[in-house]
Amino acid sequence: MLLEDYRWVEKMENYLYFRYNLQMEPASDMLDIFNHVNNHEESYELVVIDENVNGLPTTSQALRTLKNHGVPNVMYLSTLHEISNPVYRTEMELLPKYMNHTFRYEQSNIKNENAFKMMEPIFSSRTYGDLYSNCCRTLTEVFNLDFALCVILRSDNRPVIRGILAATYPQLPGYSPVEIEMKENRYLRDMIDYSKPIHIPDSALEQEFCLDLLQQYALTFRSALVIPMEADGRCVGFLGMFTANRSRLFRITDIDLALRMAGIASAASINIVKTHTPDMSPYPAPYKISNRYYEMEADRW
Repeated sequence: MLLEDYRWVEKMENYLYFRYNLQMEPASDMLDIFNHVNNHEESYELVVIDENVNGLPTTSQALRTLKNHGVPNVMYLSTLHEISNPVYRTEMELLPKYMNHTFRYEQSNIKNENAFKMMEPIFSSRTYGDLYSNCCRTLTEVFNLDFALCVILRSDNRPVIRGILAATYPQLPGYSPVEIEMKENRYLRDMIDYSKPIHIPDSALEQEFCLDLLQQYALTFRSALVIPMEADGRCVGFLGMFTANRSRLFRITDIDLALRMAGIASAASINIVKTHTPDMSPYPAPYKISNRYYEMEADRW
């Protein structure tokens, strides 16, 4: 973990260990992170980087490089509100049950079970329509959401100005994909350019983004987690997770699982290109995509 403010290191170490069975190792700079990752005697489940240390563009490049080095997940610290946002600082006060090793082990098993629940419907998809529908349905069921969406970015413009609203849930089945305008929005732009997820536990705190989503997708919501789908180091779309009337803090395990699902979905979409006839391709000419990302994600699972 690379932090700008080291005053929280000790508290984070205790919290991450007792809440998530994660042993934290602080890093002094970006090079220190790469040295840790390249140490073959250690294995890391997660790398967290504070983008305030080196800036968003540099952090984004490091994030992609670390993923290519086989780190299962790399996160921006600002996305993890439970440990970075002062509004939710009380969330780091551990309940007595988290001191019980058996309870923490059971929680870890639940996370693994949810990961396998996500894999089967996504990898079994034979068309893009199946894939997008299965992504939204699986998100809603695994994360107990009110609704979800899948948007695929068109790649024939830079910067991206259009997208394809490929699926929503629970409006499925029978939903037809439509093309949408990608209005300029700092949250969406950071996600597209730097693969930075959007995490809004309570819409009352982020009125600007909420109004934009209402105008673009006719969505009203209380909380949101929007996760980029990546292929070959670029954002090719995103998955949206929403609650309607209840605020929700998406925790580290939620975001970790959602990022893994987005990676699986990206890999599955490439597999459809390889082995099946796509029914609605999100990659209009002249965009070409390699199989490297698919093979890497398949190896992880």
